[in-house]
Amino acid sequence: MNRLNLSLVGVRRAVTTLTAGLAIAASVAACGSSSDTGPGAATDTTVTDTQADTTTGTDAVSTGNDTTAKPDVAKDTIKADIQTVVDNDNTPETAQALTVASTAAPGNPSSDTLDPTGDIDYWSFQGKKGDITYIYIQAQALTTAFDPDTLDTVITLYGPDKKQIAFDDDPIGRANNDSELLTYLPADGTYYVRVEECWTWLAEHPEKTGVSCADPKDKSNTDYNIGVITFVDSDPGIVVEIEKGDTITEATEVPWEKDTQGKYVSPTMVGTFKGIVDIDVYHFNVPTDITVSQGRSSIDFTLATGGVDGNGSTAVFGTAWLASEATPTAQIANVDLSTSDTIGPPITFGKGYYLYVIRASGAFTTNEFYFIDAFAGGSNPVETNESGNDVATGAESVKVAANSGSQSGYLEGDLIKGGADVDWWSVAVPTGFGGGALGVYCGAQSVGSGLRGFKVDLYSDAGKTAITGGSQVEPAAGVAITTLKSTADGTTLYLKFSATSQAADVSSSYYRCGVVFQAP
Repeated sequence: MNRLNLSLVGVRRAVTTLTAGLAIAASVAACGSSSDTGPGAATDTTVTDTQADTTTGTDAVSTGNDTTAKPDVAKDTIKADIQTVVDNDNTPETAQALTVASTAAPGNPSSDTLDPTGDIDYWSFQGKKGDITYIYIQAQALTTAFDPDTLDTVITLYGPDKKQIAFDDDPIGRANNDSELLTYLPADGTYYVRVEECWTWLAEHPEKTGVSCADPKDKSNTDYNIGVITFVDSDPGIVVEIEKGDTITEATEVPWEKDTQGKYVSPTMVGTFKGIVDIDVYHFNVPTDITVSQGRSSIDFTLATGGVDGNGSTAVFGTAWLASEATPTAQIANVDLSTSDTIGPPITFGKGYYLYVIRASGAFTTNEFYFIDAFAGGSNPVETNESGNDVATGAESVKVAANSGSQSGYLEGDLIKGGADVDWWSVAVPTGFGGGALGVYCGAQSVGSGLRGFKVDLYSDAGKTAITGGSQVEPAAGVAITTLKSTADGTTLYLKFSATSQAADVSSSYYRCGVVFQAP
């Protein structure tokens, strides 16, 4: 995937409690598609989704929201407009001190403003090696999500040596543009957080292609809050893997706990690798009373992005795979973590499963940790006529609905018979969207399915005419067909899904997709 959103629901709930009622939207996100440009519909069992996703209905990938919240603006038009501002907190040496809070010792965030345009603020806090630390901004959370006249923040974390170790532009869950960062501190000492507006950061980093900021550049609402929280294993929703061994008998249990409102908190697993060869094993059993509002019961495990432009992890990832408690060596789903971030098969709630997280070979690095979010719930609408949709005349209909200025629809199915199955779906171009951009986003092997050579073909004329540019065999990051234009309003388009084979050692055969229409 190019970019995934994940949500630390337990963390967000704790922040909402700790900050004396200052709301942070607790949206959940998961993914199973491959792009940050196509939304998908979904519901969640723990909180209300505020954005859509191309994958399973348990949560949502930030896709179409990008075009609404952060319209593309040519980077070369802004560089000369950013002012250089000198104030008393624009260097690490003059950073304002933050008090680190925890769920055991609640505290309120600190406040400041980024004004005038181009202002930068530095903050500092004291940290200890191994602290699970959450840094968050509240700007749009204080006004309106995706308000174009409120700060679109960016935060950068520097270690005690003042070298960058982590970074965040948009939040996990994409409920707004307020930055947040969950990391594992690599050493004792003073840490520094740089806060700036997206336009300011972008003017300083013209090499960052594919990044855009929300207009206007000069914001009227320039106030923000910043907080730092340290979490421990006893906090709801946080599961710290304490190395016990590499087998199922030593697996770390993933509990599904309820919050004070009686809703399940989606767990976040915090793990570390201990050497060049390491396997971390987790055991879980999703409660049967988690509601599946549409589709089928599914689980999504999403890995947070590492590196200095992510959460600071230096881990070398190999694969993740899922197996049932009944047959713990038989893989239900398997994903290459070096190219994809999510594994998300349908499962049966109330039955036990194991998740294996495996380090790749290579030299051991300095700060090998990871965060994996788990989301359990429903899925995209699932095919209902397995035998009938083998031909275009039996195509199942994709229902589309408004989503952040676009119209999008979502679907899910299985290609059975060892990959020899074919599924057809149809979708009508919504009124007012004829001639606009059309995107198709899908995941199969890229989200753990055993399908190999998964392919998408787009047709018109009742499946008789192939649409130029509307065909793609799934690459490592998932299908993303983005260069199409839709035909006239009301025209029915046809999607054909096929595969070349089924992996001998991975039993699942699922795929999931989103179709997105943008107005011309």
